[in-house]
Amino acid sequence: TVDWRGFLTGTNSGSITFTRAAATTAQGFTVEYSIPWSQLVSPGTAGRIIGLDIAVNDNDAPDGVRDSQIVWNGNGTGWQNPAQFDQLTLGAKPCGSLNACKTTGTTTIDGNAADWGAITATAIPYTRAVAGGGGTPSSDADSSAAFRFKWDTSNLYALVEVRDDVIAGTGNVWVNDAVELYLDGGHEHASTYDTNDYQLSIDWRNFLAGTRSNQLTFSRAVASTAQGFNVEYSVPWSALRTPTAGAVVGIDVGVNDDDGGDGVRDSQIVWHGNGTGWNDPRQFGDLVLDATLCY
Repeated sequence: TVDWRGFLTGTNSGSITFTRAAATTAQGFTVEYSIPWSQLVSPGTAGRIIGLDIAVNDNDAPDGVRDSQIVWNGNGTGWQNPAQFDQLTLGAKPCGSLNACKTTGTTTIDGNAADWGAITATAIPYTRAVAGGGGTPSSDADSSAAFRFKWDTSNLYALVEVRDDVIAGTGNVWVNDAVELYLDGGHEHASTYDTNDYQLSIDWRNFLAGTRSNQLTFSRAVASTAQGFNVEYSVPWSALRTPTAGAVVGIDVGVNDDDGGDGVRDSQIVWHGNGTGWNDPRQFGDLVLDATLCY
């Protein structure tokens, strides 16, 4: 148990050596742990399962009396009863990695989510604002997104659903309300763009810009929605790699916001990188082509 000051207590906490840190944030505080496998199980291998739970205590007064405790899985007796813990399975997939299911149906590139079925979306909350993007959105309604990928033997498909309560921007694409899709077809994660790397920035008007975007022929569409707008992509594998189940493509997704419509970007949120993906593919995450069918 680590409090907001970084002070430590807890059952058996004195018999383990590990690294910890606490830091205040605009909305509260964070606690970070690094626990060596030698203190738990050895080795830490893919597929291994460990028990865990997470709880947060609150004392608003502060008067030395806990006001409340919230717990992810247990009933509050985990301090003495490990039966209250749930399980964490160690995966082999790298952090910052997603799966794209395989589709055998027809995908119409129209910005509509109807032919994406129940494919799980990955969220980009407003809190993922990056330095250099212009600022921080005020809420998810101000700027946030959810995105999905799928693939077939001809194309890689992406759908980005943007929440934006003020659609604006008539300047350069990268300062308008826009989506930025980053692709590293060869998954080299090199420090500079090569012939299978692209930044495909599309604004709410369906205007295109981005690093090496003029070196690629692909299909795209933009559609207005009740909460903002969608951008849909179909990128041919001929520009990226040979598609096979298990292959990995470097990807990232960003969203720009310009509420004022004044040619000055208010903010940029990014799923994985730090906002420098336009010239540094090392910032991208990973997309694994899964053999599992989407529908």
